[in-house]
Amino acid sequence: MRSRGIYVTMITPYTVSNKIDYNVVEKMVEWYIKNGLHGIFAVCQSSEMFYLSRDERKELASFIIRTVNGRIPVVVSGHVSECENEQITDVYDAYEQGASNVILLTNKFAMKDDPEGTFIRNLGSFIDKIPEGIPLGLYECPAPYKYVLTDKDMKWVIQSKRFTFFKDTCCDADIIKNRITLAKGTDFSIFNANGGTFYETLKAGACGYSGIMANFHPDLYVWLFDNYKKHPKEANLVASFLAMAAVIETRVYPACAKYHMQRYFNEMLTDSRSCDASLLKSFMKDEVDAMENVAQFIRETIRSI
Repeated sequence: MRSRGIYVTMITPYTVSNKIDYNVVEKMVEWYIKNGLHGIFAVCQSSEMFYLSRDERKELASFIIRTVNGRIPVVVSGHVSECENEQITDVYDAYEQGASNVILLTNKFAMKDDPEGTFIRNLGSFIDKIPEGIPLGLYECPAPYKYVLTDKDMKWVIQSKRFTFFKDTCCDADIIKNRITLAKGTDFSIFNANGGTFYETLKAGACGYSGIMANFHPDLYVWLFDNYKKHPKEANLVASFLAMAAVIETRVYPACAKYHMQRYFNEMLTDSRSCDASLLKSFMKDEVDAMENVAQFIRETIRSI
């Protein structure tokens, strides 16, 4: 069965001593679930996975899965180790902790200038070492560089029947629509990570959204997913707002998301390991606040339906 819905790319809060703040992590999980999210993407780039130790990645995934306690699916990545043996161990660890899917990074299987066929060859060799009972997914992670699957890659991945979750970051609606067509009739679930093209691809058959902005407006993404067919006029309004609001991603993320979440969690610090939070200037915070003011207006509008 395909996964469907809105999967947040979960951010990682820290204490003043730069440790993972599990008190806030627990509160964030409850907030995500309260806002109706269908799943959590844990230990991803938004989680600053490249800046977490192997022990931290494992501990964070385990804590989130235990806190969720089966209420919604949790997919887990952290596929950042250079050593293949460590990568395989990480896959086993995530699966044994209860991950719904273990997500592999596409850029781990092909370098920027590798010849055609490299991705398929390397990925095929890797998954041959993973038992078929472990559910896998793929993520076109933008760091350290983005490897966007070709049509040939995509056909091979789908036909392998080893993958059921795909986080698409190509940001091109036409490419995503073509991928949706390729996956038709299979269990391969395509999740768009781009807020600007989400609505168009949702109408074309995308399985959902898995991206940054679900940290800001989880309820609005959920509403759009649930209601775009029943209320097309209001859905167009919500989608237009979400597309414009997505530009906030450029404002020192994830510090900007942590600033936004301070309205829900007093203990949340803007401190991040992947960015300099001091670069989040006052005008940027004003933009986040203004965005939330409009979001409240949108909420009031759709409540009146």
